[in-house]
Amino acid sequence: MHDLVIEGAKLIDGLGTPARPGDVAVTNGRISAVGKDAGAACNRVDANGLTLAPGIIDLHTHFDAQLLWDPFATPSVALGVTSVVIGNCGFTIAPCREPDRDLTLRNLTHVEGMPLEALRAGVDWNFESYPQYLELLERKGVVPNVASFVGHSSVRTYVLRGDAAKRVATKSEVAEMKRTSQPGAQRWAASRRHSSTSRDTVPACSPGECTSSSSCRHSTIRAPSGPHLARTMTAHILNSSAAAPWIIALRAYRP
Repeated sequence: MHDLVIEGAKLIDGLGTPARPGDVAVTNGRISAVGKDAGAACNRVDANGLTLAPGIIDLHTHFDAQLLWDPFATPSVALGVTSVVIGNCGFTIAPCREPDRDLTLRNLTHVEGMPLEALRAGVDWNFESYPQYLELLERKGVVPNVASFVGHSSVRTYVLRGDAAKRVATKSEVAEMKRTSQPGAQRWAASRRHSSTSRDTVPACSPGECTSSSSCRHSTIRAPSGPHLARTMTAHILNSSAAAPWIIALRAYRP
């Protein structure tokens, strides 16, 4: 007997096949049957007139700060999103030293148009390193699956502090940026951002000081791994508008 049967829905399987009516059975947290008659179940849901489909994976979000006060990632979950990728465009709120918190938040206001006062009021700063940020997310709990990048701008600010948007990093600083972004990192991805463009407030690396490999296009972001993440997802290859492949190894959170 199944734990749950959702019956009478219009089924869309995400594989490109035509929508069709049917039932979906769930047993031990996994889909156990799909068809016109899924069989007996402890619980049944009448989904007649409704559509049943896989959750949407939103590959480009900036929920890094919002998840600290809104575990639902509003409004994404209400729109059918079940997995989000944060830390895009090289912008994250970790790593971050206490004196640089406002600078990090201002970077988000310049680039993403987020209200500074909302960020100041909502961000729980019980972290400094990126692993500590991930651990805080897990302690608080999140509703969607969350995959995350370490943003180069935050790593650069963490190492160069107030000079992050003013000058080229030294060799020792580049080495320190590599060390800072390495703990818990599993893969790296590269964008083609070459320089700071937001009123000299948003740091980006210059040609010749890249913090990843020789194939990087000057804005390194890393996907985390470690014992605090629940399970590994499939590696994806995405194409940016500049036709530079983004190789991402994703891990998903469970609340």
